[in-house]
Amino acid sequence: MCPAAPFGYQYQKTLEINFNKVGEFVANFPVLVSLTSPESNELRTISNGGRIYSNNGYDIIFTDANYNKLDHQIESYDPSSGNLVAWVRFPFISNGANTTFRILYSNSQVTTSQSVESVWNSSYKGVWHLNGSDFTDATVTGNDGAQNNTNSITGRIAGGRSFNGTSSYVRMNSLNGFVRCDEPQTISIWARYSSTPSAIRNFVSFQNSGASSSVQVGFAGSLPQVWCWGGGNLVSYGTAPSSNTWHYYVYTFDGTKHRLYIDGVYQENTTAGQAGIPTEGNLGRYNNGEYYNGWLDEARYSTNTKTAGWITTEYNNQNDQIIGAGHFIQSISAESEYNSPSNFNFNVCTGASVTYSIPFQAGHTYTWTVTGGAPASSNANPVTITWGASGTGTIQLKDNNGLCDGNSQIYNVTINPQPSSPTLNTKTPNLAAVCDGQAVSATFNAGTGGVGCTDSYQYRFDGAGGWNTYTPGNNLNTSGHTSVEIRGQRSGCTAGCSGTGWTTLASWNVNSQPTAPTLNTKTPNLAAVCDGQAVSATFNAGTGGVGCTDSYQYRFDGAGGWNAYTPGNNLNTAGHTLVEIQGRRSGCTAAAGCSGTGWATLASWNVNSQPNAPTLNTKTPNMATACDGQSVSATFNAGTGGVGCTDSYQYRFDGAGGWNTYTPGNNLNTTGHTLVEIQGQRSGCTAAAGCTGTSWVPLASWNVNPNPILTSSLTPPSICSGTVFSYTPASGTGGTS
Repeated sequence: MCPAAPFGYQYQKTLEINFNKVGEFVANFPVLVSLTSPESNELRTISNGGRIYSNNGYDIIFTDANYNKLDHQIESYDPSSGNLVAWVRFPFISNGANTTFRILYSNSQVTTSQSVESVWNSSYKGVWHLNGSDFTDATVTGNDGAQNNTNSITGRIAGGRSFNGTSSYVRMNSLNGFVRCDEPQTISIWARYSSTPSAIRNFVSFQNSGASSSVQVGFAGSLPQVWCWGGGNLVSYGTAPSSNTWHYYVYTFDGTKHRLYIDGVYQENTTAGQAGIPTEGNLGRYNNGEYYNGWLDEARYSTNTKTAGWITTEYNNQNDQIIGAGHFIQSISAESEYNSPSNFNFNVCTGASVTYSIPFQAGHTYTWTVTGGAPASSNANPVTITWGASGTGTIQLKDNNGLCDGNSQIYNVTINPQPSSPTLNTKTPNLAAVCDGQAVSATFNAGTGGVGCTDSYQYRFDGAGGWNTYTPGNNLNTSGHTSVEIRGQRSGCTAGCSGTGWTTLASWNVNSQPTAPTLNTKTPNLAAVCDGQAVSATFNAGTGGVGCTDSYQYRFDGAGGWNAYTPGNNLNTAGHTLVEIQGRRSGCTAAAGCSGTGWATLASWNVNSQPNAPTLNTKTPNMATACDGQSVSATFNAGTGGVGCTDSYQYRFDGAGGWNTYTPGNNLNTTGHTLVEIQGQRSGCTAAAGCTGTSWVPLASWNVNPNPILTSSLTPPSICSGTVFSYTPASGTGGTS
């Protein structure tokens, strides 16, 4: 036996054959291994929740307890359930001690069938499993069959075929490797019928029409029988097995005795056989006739005589496919990992050091051959390989047990670059800054390199605090925040790959929503100015927003179009009644989520006319002259125009001397005076308002005349009553009119 060198297989189970079910010490014995749930659960394919990579079960092998390879042949494998039917050749099986063996499985690089025809030693010249549509000979001989009008059924072992009794058969034509009918041989088959055949019916026949020679196994005269050409009985069975049950029929001839075994129990005869070498074989008939109505499975022909102990072992094995105490395979272990994870590590990073091994066996030598890594050769077990530049390397193990070599397959090792972080794919919006409330998101190009790595993403607000998991493409709400950051890393790698650190992939500063510019200086800083006064303003820039600009405009007189205004420029108020200056913040970057402001009034001035002096309202008396002692007074219409201006009044007597403050309406006493004057002015206007106060303007005046005086002569100066006199008048003085 040569070592299996099962390097690359990930899992194993250990099984044990019950020696009490072994009829005798047997060599080169093909054991049926039938695994169903729950024992087969791990043998499902990976896509079905199991361990197997191949949909055909190629990455399943068998070894003995010491990991020496056992030839096997898979008859049936179901990737969805993991159910497995396989034939495994054992160099020997003891009937004195249990036999332990292993099933190894899960190897990603096995892509071809590991089944071999050498399961059946050279004595076997035909093995027909009849599973599904398979009528080929499972041995190296190649005596393949072709069916006619049979149907697939659930057989005794995996699938079998049903025969209709009139036209169904499987024909092997021609035959190779067969011996004369009178030489040692063994024929076996499983059969089941619903009622006992009453006429001659063939389970299996091998014939040579030209030599009038045959061996036929089936029913004749309602009894199991083996007969030859012409119907001569070779051996018959005394009773017919029960209906609707599978039974195992085996015919042997050792050169003297013919034996017919049914379910391991035989009857024998010594009738001479015929001398022809079969050239044609049929299942379910003799060509052409004696058709069988029932089910058949697992037909075999070999050129040696199987012993009673061998046949008992076959029957116990094939008839009892349950695994458990008291059964042929009495135990199966739980799954265990075959050595260590590195044993199947064929996807690595450049620079990775990986240890490979298989369980050490005493007396074995191990040779590793490596490309793409160092060392290139080693006899260590385990061996540590440091993989080089990215690309494809190889590794193979040769295991020698002192008798022969066992070579693993050459495994390709994918050497990956060390991981690189994910990179930004799209940033929405693709701006350095956004406005408060604008949703932001990002998608990414996956990181590269490494083995088993995953890309992770996190975000945080305001440049501080904990990070949160981010799902690419999800919107983040910026309301109430000043910044958003998203970072990524490639990590969780295996096979000696170093994950990357966190890398910032996208970020946005978050600005407040735009606010309009505000007034800085207003010149003059007054609510009103006088006509002709230049006005101007400067402003504090607006705040917030992204890419926004501040704009200014002015207009006169509260109507008409607006004009662009440059801060600090003078505006001439001449001929106007009102000046307004507005500002706004707008033109913000598209997609930044910024709402520009509306126009807001920042500065305005009412424009007043230049000051006009007060005017006379009432003059009392309203005469140019007054008599000495006459009181005079005046009231006035207030002056107009100007900003912050006041009206002042003053009076004086006699056209000379100082002026005195006059309160409108107050009486002035003219006694002893010749002239009264009252004058007014509008002055004291607000500084910087551009208002020119008036000079003093005469508002009222009176010339003051003496009171009237009359001078005359009376002759005589005095008279008595009744006396005649004369009067001569003279011009009077003083008075008015």
